[in-house]
Amino acid sequence: MVRVSRLLCPAFSLLLATTVVRAAEWTAPTPEELSMTSQPQVPGAAAVYLYRQEITRDMAQAAADANQDSQRPDFCNTVEALSPLSWPQPQYLQKIDFQSLYVRLKVLNAKGVAYGKVVVEGPEPYWSVAKVEGRTIQSDGTIVNFSGAVDRRLISKTRDMTRYRTSFQMPEVRVGSILEYRVTITYPDGLESPPRWFPQRELFVRKADFYYLPHTWIRKADESNYGYSNTLPDSAKVVYNQSERSYTLHMENISPVTPTELAPPWRSRAYRVIFHHTCFPTVTAFWTTIGKWWTGDVDRFASVSSLKPVAAGLVGPSDTEQQKADKLYAAVASVRNLSFGAAATADADEKAELRIGNAHEVWERKQGSSQDLTMLFVGLARAAGLKAYVMAVGDRSRDIFDPKDVREEDINDYLAIVSVDGKEQFFDPGEPFCAPGQLSWRHAFVSGVRQSDGGPIFAQTAGGNFKQNQTMRSAKLQLDKDGSVTGIVTLSLSGSPAVDWRQSALWEPEAFNDAIAAEIGASLPDGLTVKTTKVSGLTEPVTAASAPPLLVLMELTGKLAASSSSEISVPGSLFHAQAPQLFTAEKRETPVDMRYPAVSQDVVTLVLPAGVKAKGAPADATVPLGESARLVVKHSAEADRYTVVRTMIQGKTFYGTSEYPDLRAFYSKVSAQDADKIVFAPVP
Repeated sequence: MVRVSRLLCPAFSLLLATTVVRAAEWTAPTPEELSMTSQPQVPGAAAVYLYRQEITRDMAQAAADANQDSQRPDFCNTVEALSPLSWPQPQYLQKIDFQSLYVRLKVLNAKGVAYGKVVVEGPEPYWSVAKVEGRTIQSDGTIVNFSGAVDRRLISKTRDMTRYRTSFQMPEVRVGSILEYRVTITYPDGLESPPRWFPQRELFVRKADFYYLPHTWIRKADESNYGYSNTLPDSAKVVYNQSERSYTLHMENISPVTPTELAPPWRSRAYRVIFHHTCFPTVTAFWTTIGKWWTGDVDRFASVSSLKPVAAGLVGPSDTEQQKADKLYAAVASVRNLSFGAAATADADEKAELRIGNAHEVWERKQGSSQDLTMLFVGLARAAGLKAYVMAVGDRSRDIFDPKDVREEDINDYLAIVSVDGKEQFFDPGEPFCAPGQLSWRHAFVSGVRQSDGGPIFAQTAGGNFKQNQTMRSAKLQLDKDGSVTGIVTLSLSGSPAVDWRQSALWEPEAFNDAIAAEIGASLPDGLTVKTTKVSGLTEPVTAASAPPLLVLMELTGKLAASSSSEISVPGSLFHAQAPQLFTAEKRETPVDMRYPAVSQDVVTLVLPAGVKAKGAPADATVPLGESARLVVKHSAEADRYTVVRTMIQGKTFYGTSEYPDLRAFYSKVSAQDADKIVFAPVP
């Protein structure tokens, strides 16, 4: 839902900013920091942040001065909507804005060595540039300067926003090391980027400082037009400096965010300060007006008049409303999505292709951003006579949308809502490989702003059912008397599991075979290995709910069983033999988010050696969790083979803390069931 700020320059430049070069300022470690081996508040911690500092300086002035309309008192009520990306006017770009992250981290034990691989991820304005400086200080004071490569990878983009992952490996990291580094992101003047501060992290933080100097126009504007929301403890306060109109925050001894499996994203649970600017007196007024501007932008982009001939060529006059919706969705699925994979990592010249003016251009060029594709689908649906709307939502895997934060970029993913035979259906055409009528799990059960006949309103998306999300594993294995096995594993995925894997292959196609084999292999018994041999359905567009699944064939070899001279003992659950037990903590303070409802089924058939039969096998079992989940295990024996079928249905996505004891007890029983053994012995 991000739009060009109406109080900034009405034009962006395609010129890349030159990285600000300045001498690195480092901190001399104290003797206590060099020798420390633990932090009393967090016994056994892998590492601690000695210090974190985040600075944002939006130094623009020329752009704001050039936009004289922004000085008008009635500006918020009279200005017309602007296109999300405009043509360059380089004369406005006279300064450089920047954000910097400065970190000092102490490695306390062997697990902490992993923090030597630094990953910084977040949204950034277009045409930003990153600069990394750093050094490793050993416990004896020896210094090793960072001189390695920086992997700066675009992981998503829309018409208005990019999200980068910047990673690098600190040199010679070992237990006792102090890692000191600075990451500076620079971007052209005129691109505003109000910060988000998250003082609470996954590690204990001894000290943290934050500083924000807003744009010149903000410092000249009425202070009531700018602010922030926060979830800080009572002891922490954001300090406003009247003389320079800047904001600072200092905190010490910050406890880490509790690491919790299958929990809401950590950002929604951590202390945070979210800055925003607005010329509206209330949250309601902000969203009401922004919603009107946004829906006007959408309607102009998805103009029906130019799309009517296109829609007429895609659907027939005798098609039902469902057939129309499905055909139009299939057509949009064939358009290149510039927000994912190789298309999203294009250079600045190709990024200019995102400056598409309307949905008809998207169709003509056969490419567009994820937002463009959704608006194209809505425009085609309207042109075909269907009632259709756009909804702006956030990504549930990153954060939970809170209207009080007053940031429209928090709901920057677009969904389509189409009325089919009088009932509204959700569509997710901006997400590659999502079937029609289904949503990415990241967009299910989330709130946002949608179009309606009465204007923009807050709304919540629907969720799917477990039958849509299937993971089917089968293995036919030849068991020898010494416990060794060979055979084929077939993995079939549909719905959300398939979408996740297919999208991962868009970004790193060469890594797919090894990555999916590694995931299967991680839960197999020790001594077994799998290798991917064939993949089908990985890259083909998903244009119907009945589309073929993602199929993966793997070779399995190794020693499955412990054997003696007379008996062979094998795990009762092949694909869960090494799976960690879920929800082992006795108490839990956060809700459980299972991501999506799902069903999985494992069918394992062992072809037995001649003269060998099952001597002892677990009984069939059914383990229920009310009406929300169920495990069913069935065993069957034939002349020369033994088969185990394990079916797990997880029909519910969210569990509150009051439901946690029952959920924990259920998964404890599941783990116990998976630990059962099957014993085979020679026939007397």
